[in-house]
Amino acid sequence: MELYREDGTLIFRELMPFYADIFKWAYFTLDIPFETSAAAELARLQVSTDDGKGNTVALGAVHLLLQSEGFEAINPPGSLDERCILLTPLAGTTASGGSLTVAGEYRLFNVQPLIVELVTEDGAIVASQWFTVPGGANGNPMTFSADLAYSVDVPTSARLVVRQFDERINGNMYLYSQPVTLNP
Repeated sequence: MELYREDGTLIFRELMPFYADIFKWAYFTLDIPFETSAAAELARLQVSTDDGKGNTVALGAVHLLLQSEGFEAINPPGSLDERCILLTPLAGTTASGGSLTVAGEYRLFNVQPLIVELVTEDGAIVASQWFTVPGGANGNPMTFSADLAYSVDVPTSARLVVRQFDERINGNMYLYSQPVTLNP
C-alpha cells in the first residue's frame, strides 16, 4: 500500500504479506499518517501486489483529498467490478510464432492511453501497444484488440500487462496482468 502526494512524492508505504494461493480477498484496516503544507492536497492511494521478484502484477488506485484539518468525508467506493476483462488470451496461454492476439474491454479512468504489454520475468518489455482513449470516456468501457508481435529465442515466461497512467500524479492508476508463455 502506498500514498503519493500530488507532486509524486511518496508519503507512506506499508508492505504486507498476502498469500493469493489461499485467499482471493484481503481485508485490512490501516492508519496512514500524513501532513499537508496547504489546507488540502490531492493524493493517490494505491494497493499493488508483486510476484515475489519485484514485478507488479496488479495495481488499483484512487485519488484522495488530504485535508490539514477538519472531519473525514468518505465517499462511496464506486463500482468494485474489475476494470479489465480479457476475452483472449486466457491466463496461462502459450503463444507461438512471434505474435499474441489480445482482445478485451477496459473501463477507463481518464483520457491517458491504454497500454498493453508483454513483460518477461526480468522486466524486459518484448511487445507494446498503446491505444488512444476517446475524450470524455471516464468510467466508460472501451474495447481493444491487437496482435502483439514479440521476439524470443527460447520459451519465455512472461506477463500480459494492461495498464493506464494517472493523468494527475506520476505513475499508474491501474494495472492488470496474467501469465503467458512465449515460444519462438
